[in-house]
Amino acid sequence: MRTKRTRTGCWTCRDAGYKCDEQKPFCGRCLRLEIRCQGYGVRCRWRPVRTQGSTSMVQHRGVNEATGLELGLWSPGLSTSGLASSEKRLLHYWTNTLSGLLSASGAPSERNPFVVHLGAMVLEPSALQSIVLCMSANHLARSMDDSSLQTEAYRHQQSALRRLQVLVCDPVQSQAQTTLAAVLMMLVATRLFDEDEGAHCVNHLQGASAMIGRRFGSAEIQYTPAERFLLSLFSYHDILSSVSRGAPPLGKSVGFVAVEDVVRLQRITAVLHLVARVSQLQQLKTEPGFDVCSFHVTAAAIEISLHGLGPLSETPKTSCERDTEATVQAYRHAAFIYLYRVWFDAGAPTPATLEHVEQCLSALAQALPTSPLVSAHGWPLFTAGCEAILPSQRELARDRFEQMYASRRFPSLRRIKGDMEEVWRRKDAEQRVGGLDGMAKVDCIQVILRGRGREVNFL
Repeated sequence: MRTKRTRTGCWTCRDAGYKCDEQKPFCGRCLRLEIRCQGYGVRCRWRPVRTQGSTSMVQHRGVNEATGLELGLWSPGLSTSGLASSEKRLLHYWTNTLSGLLSASGAPSERNPFVVHLGAMVLEPSALQSIVLCMSANHLARSMDDSSLQTEAYRHQQSALRRLQVLVCDPVQSQAQTTLAAVLMMLVATRLFDEDEGAHCVNHLQGASAMIGRRFGSAEIQYTPAERFLLSLFSYHDILSSVSRGAPPLGKSVGFVAVEDVVRLQRITAVLHLVARVSQLQQLKTEPGFDVCSFHVTAAAIEISLHGLGPLSETPKTSCERDTEATVQAYRHAAFIYLYRVWFDAGAPTPATLEHVEQCLSALAQALPTSPLVSAHGWPLFTAGCEAILPSQRELARDRFEQMYASRRFPSLRRIKGDMEEVWRRKDAEQRVGGLDGMAKVDCIQVILRGRGREVNFL
């Protein structure tokens, strides 16, 4: 029998409106009903905020998120006075280690896009600074197996949330460039470290999308380097999230020319724009009065465009160029797999999908697990790995995720590997019951959405 909505129970009971016994780590009701207990962590919601005396929406309000004051470039002369020695250590770790693990650019710390575009603002007391300190403490805690750093990470997370609650109520600060930067970095932190990121990432994307719409509008303008970086960060996560949600991207990828605004990564971006079009096709299938002819014409056009992004005629000369081109081809073959799933509602063991699985895994294997480009390999590895049916291919995908985790120590990599293994179990079960046709019908994304109640995290 439903009771008054509880405010301190687990999120599963709170959402359903049932009384929770608040047993840790999983409540008794969830265990008894054998349903997923969503725990007791902090959630973020975005709500409309209106300017005084106006009916127009200014922004989406973050109840639990992070933000700052004004974005600038890194300058070695900037002081870190006022910071405790432990905080200086965490900022140093962010600049010299963690930012390099996040970026696919492979640039040294002084040219790392995360450092270049966020550097000066991170040195100012702000929510963005708190997010960066939280991420550094979280990563160090896992790398050094130090529980005291987990406590420090939690303290900085709470500081970020408090600062955001103040900033989002200010019509001016809620539109500041640094606010967008902070929300996007909270999105990255959630994807990397939150054990139950669930709907949080979508909330962060929705908030960032509203900020971008308000700040830039829909018209093409001349963006600053920092703005291009932030827009690329949003679009990258938005497009990949659209795959894991089975829905169109929230934004229009305005200003998204290159991943992290790095020219060398433009061909990856070209594939991502086509991935966004496939996600839009997914939505088209569910609309009333579905135009079958238009659907097939659009899908065929995407397929032709993907073929046009084939290997370069000139062989890459440096290891950086080889890793970049291998990543482009891995994304391209993963995009084919995604397109055929949406277009024909089928995956492996159909011959077309199997061909691209083999090609995608082969391309990924060309880059060393320690290559900076590996930070962008989550989606293609999951996409090809889920459709792999040969034991050798599955072992390659599993080992690759473990190697990526060993060199990066991001919990998200273990979680996505677990999602891939869950898809294998479902596919193998369907094969035993329905043969190869049954196996081909298993949609990797839907397995996780329905079975685990969340989207797949590709970071």
